[in-house]
Amino acid sequence: MNLKHLAFLFIILFLFTFLTPSSADATPTLTIKDVSALPYAFSPNRDDIKDETIISATINISGFNRSSHPWWWRFSWLRRWFSRHLSLIWRLTIKDSQGRIIRIFIHRERIKDNSELKVSQVWDGRDLRGRIVADGRYTYRIDARLRQKRSHSLPEDIIVDNTPPQGTIIINNGNGYTNSQDVTLTLSAQDDLSGIEKMEFSNDKTNFSTPEGYSTSKPWTLTNGDGKKTVSVRFQDKAGNYSNIATDTIILDTTAPVVNITSPPDNKIFTTTPISVSGTINDNLDNNPLVTVNGKEATLSSGQFNIDNINLTSGTNTITARAEDIAKNTSFDSIVVIYDNTPPTTPIVTDDGEYTSSLTELHASWSSSDPETGIAEYQYSIGTTQSATDIVNWTSVGTDTEVTHTGLSLIQHQVYYFNVKAKNGAGLWSKIGSSDGIIAHSKTTLSIEIISPEDGALFNTSPITVEGIVSNSSATVMVNNISATLIDNTFSVSIPITEGTNTITAKATLESQTAQDQIDVILDLTPPGITILTPDEDATTQSNIIYGRVSEGTTSVTINGISAELIERDEYDTYFIAEPPDLTEGLNTITIEAEDKAANTTQMIHTFTYDTATPKVTITSPANHSTIDISPITVTGRVTSDISHIFIENSTGIIEDTNFTADYIRLSPIKSVITATAYDENNHKYQDAIIITTPDLKDYELTKVSGDIQEYEEGLPQAGSDWDLTIRLLINNQPALSQEIEFTITQGKGILSSQYVWTDIDGLATVTLTTDIDASITNKVEARPSSHPEIKTTFSVDTKPAQPANLIKITDETITPVPGATIPIIVKLTDAYNNAIQDEEIDFSITQGTGRLSANSATTNYYGEAYINFTAPATPETLTQIIATSYTNPTATTTFNITTSQTLTITIDDIITKVNANDEKIQDIKADITVTRKAPFLPPEMQLTIWQKGDKQKVEEIYPEPQ
Repeated sequence: MNLKHLAFLFIILFLFTFLTPSSADATPTLTIKDVSALPYAFSPNRDDIKDETIISATINISGFNRSSHPWWWRFSWLRRWFSRHLSLIWRLTIKDSQGRIIRIFIHRERIKDNSELKVSQVWDGRDLRGRIVADGRYTYRIDARLRQKRSHSLPEDIIVDNTPPQGTIIINNGNGYTNSQDVTLTLSAQDDLSGIEKMEFSNDKTNFSTPEGYSTSKPWTLTNGDGKKTVSVRFQDKAGNYSNIATDTIILDTTAPVVNITSPPDNKIFTTTPISVSGTINDNLDNNPLVTVNGKEATLSSGQFNIDNINLTSGTNTITARAEDIAKNTSFDSIVVIYDNTPPTTPIVTDDGEYTSSLTELHASWSSSDPETGIAEYQYSIGTTQSATDIVNWTSVGTDTEVTHTGLSLIQHQVYYFNVKAKNGAGLWSKIGSSDGIIAHSKTTLSIEIISPEDGALFNTSPITVEGIVSNSSATVMVNNISATLIDNTFSVSIPITEGTNTITAKATLESQTAQDQIDVILDLTPPGITILTPDEDATTQSNIIYGRVSEGTTSVTINGISAELIERDEYDTYFIAEPPDLTEGLNTITIEAEDKAANTTQMIHTFTYDTATPKVTITSPANHSTIDISPITVTGRVTSDISHIFIENSTGIIEDTNFTADYIRLSPIKSVITATAYDENNHKYQDAIIITTPDLKDYELTKVSGDIQEYEEGLPQAGSDWDLTIRLLINNQPALSQEIEFTITQGKGILSSQYVWTDIDGLATVTLTTDIDASITNKVEARPSSHPEIKTTFSVDTKPAQPANLIKITDETITPVPGATIPIIVKLTDAYNNAIQDEEIDFSITQGTGRLSANSATTNYYGEAYINFTAPATPETLTQIIATSYTNPTATTTFNITTSQTLTITIDDIITKVNANDEKIQDIKADITVTRKAPFLPPEMQLTIWQKGDKQKVEEIYPEPQ
């Protein structure tokens, strides 16, 4: 080695020794973070769905500082030579669940100074030999090394899952039929490895819906058209595997069966009962729909139904056939038949008096009635005795109620009788009715007739003039004992009358003959009364409807000179309606004038404010001038935000935000005026009104007859017992026969004996409710006519506990009282359904030991609890046995075994420690109680303090102060 070689070696040693960067720069800090695998679960089955996963991380390198490098770092050939010693090596290791290495990936990365290096590696699920690994859970870890510095991540899990999930689908809980396209799918899927992630649906197994998150329930719409429907589902696990397609089927039937009563025909009349009813039934999918006739099930055969023993009641009967297919579609057909097994009433026959001056003709009139089928024909005869036909044989006059028979040859002084019999629509003949007889006498007789006024005439002044004619001008005429002036055969006289009904009697006297005529007239001096029903005096209204009532006998009403419409609902109630067009915005004063039959008049001045620009109350439904034939109805509308309460007719409306609703508003026959009256906080009154036309009104009245019972009433049924609920349905104040009533439980878990019940002849329908076994629940059942479900009523049935069955220990018998200590012995009495029983006597007795009881019995409180105090014996470790027994049910019993503790020496520190320990266990909670059911023994507001220790609680009432 020569001098030149030695010099070169020295330079190299110098560079390594003195010019190499410091150890702080040569040994950086490595940190691995943000380690992840996406997706976390994958399926390397080459189906292009999650076939691989990307494992990534961020490696943070710190500890390098360019400014600390030596001066020679600026030479690129030295920097490149040194950088070869700054390459980062990172490794990804994948292991199976047994810790065996499945795959290793190694990478080398060059770095510069301080840096953050993002690394990633794709794994396709293959092992070191290139084979697809088995399904299972694997772990991966990333290691990094830079010179002597090493770092690694924590092991993370990754799932390989090539096994598809399994699943099932059930439509509408497995029902075979539905009448709605909207169904509920019940879903179940399992995947033991990666878990279920998504599901998608199809009606044709080909076109699937957009994937959605997995759920066990799914609303779904079937395809249009009746028939068999198939719904398919396939599930996808988190590794992207799809399950086999699962399907279920259901038959969609939205078409109601067609039912027709073919026999008997509509309006047929029967004289016997019961009857048979038959008809046709057709359903496109169900060969055996259920058919009932007036609530009785009919027999079916080849599209025909038949039922016997349909009972009829006297008069009109409605026969209703109801068909229901397996999909619960229903249809109805009704006819009316008449049952009449009684003949018409015996005719009352009236002839022309005691004598007739004609020997060639006789006249008579008659009346008879048949409330069921009416009179179809009258026949009469004339005889010399009652019921005889010796003068004229039986002759039909159709339905005429009088006849004049001419061409007779009557015998002077002979008595003749008219005889009449009536036939009803059922073909039944009445008994024969006869007149009291008329004597043929041709001598001219004296007669008198009042011509003016007419019988029943009205007057508003007295006296009045009475005029008439008399058959003989020589007769003397007296009218109410006042002599009348007679000119030829015409008489006239002035008669004073008094208010009310007056009888006017005109009497003619000539020799031994007398004749008289009599009429009634009325003197009415009282003007008609007027009552304005809407709008109220000084109210503000947006309606131009003027509605009111006038007294009976009123013949006309005008408002500002314009005639109002009069409505006579019966002989006593007369109303008027007008919609004057001349109202102006702001204050209006109108004049109402009424006139009665006697020409008496009354005027009334009425003032109100008319405001259509800024109304505070508006009726929106029903519309003004609607035609409605069903009562009662629901009225809805709008109010402004300053309205505090509202009345619709006599009912209180419910206001929610700026809308109001009032149910059960009854309509009146012919026309009804509905008025909404609202009040603001200053009690200012605002109104709106509408007119409803009711030409064929059917007023439904659904009332509860029996079954409602509240917890404070006597006779409460026991929980879980049967209880009858009865309603009465009236239509236009008459019992409604053969109307289907639907009963529905709206609260509680009771059971009804039937959902549909038909009303009987008295309009009654009864169903039996098996009440909820929980006595704290109020059972609620809603009843409504099936034909008009908007008319409804609700039963509320509270119950009491059943007989005592269980006696439960409340006191913890494992406690060991110190000798001589006093502790409470508490039991709880319940029925078989665990309902607490109040006011029952519990007997306590010591059957073993020497302790002492504060009493031998106690009465259960509201919570079913009864307690006494027990003073333990003074000796340590002594057993006392106490038996508690229900007085009412001695089989309900329980036994306490209580042993005293050992003799204890307790210091003040022990007591303080125990108190502190108890404080930590006891929760002191104040609670405001919300009353969910009104009870007469509870105040409207309460505040309680609740202590809770373990699973035991104690409640103390602090407001209002306990009595």
